[in-house]
Amino acid sequence: NQFTEQLKCLDLKLDIDSTVVAELQDFYRRRASVEQDYSDALAKLANGLKQRHVNETTKRPHWAPYTATTIWNTLLGSTLHLAEAHATLSDIFSKQMVQRLADMDEDAVRLHKQVKFLFCCREMMSSCQDRVLANTTKLQADQREYAHRQAAALEADRIRRRAEDKLLAANQKARSKGKDPDNSQRSMRAQNEFDLVSAQI
Repeated sequence: NQFTEQLKCLDLKLDIDSTVVAELQDFYRRRASVEQDYSDALAKLANGLKQRHVNETTKRPHWAPYTATTIWNTLLGSTLHLAEAHATLSDIFSKQMVQRLADMDEDAVRLHKQVKFLFCCREMMSSCQDRVLANTTKLQADQREYAHRQAAALEADRIRRRAEDKLLAANQKARSKGKDPDNSQRSMRAQNEFDLVSAQI
């Protein structure tokens, strides 16, 4: 039914979202590793050149005042800054991004459970309403049937009482004339009518 299909769609969405989040986490872990490797390589390059310059300072006594030396120092400094920036980026990717994605996945699972619970509650409410409606409809039908039978019983009792009154009146009239009610035509007709009515009730 529609409820089952909606739950399937919710489950499928959660499955897709969780898969995408897991792949993003893996991507950022790998990206963090790449950024860290690049940072380490840049730092190694710059520090290696600086160390070589320190080791050969005696052979390079006149480097300081020249523009080329300034450019060289600036290049080493910017390379070290770039190495630090990539190390920071690696840290952001490996910790903050991966953790944020894990939090998002937990939030999605929690929200999925809440929505699923609400869907189940709605379905149960709908089912209860259907049962209440069915029971109410049946009760109304039973009440109508009871009222119909009650009316029929009252009408049958009224007809029986009228037939009984006729029989009593016929018997009384026969006795007042000194006749035996069992032999009176009127009494016999009234008795037959009473028996017929009684048999139908």
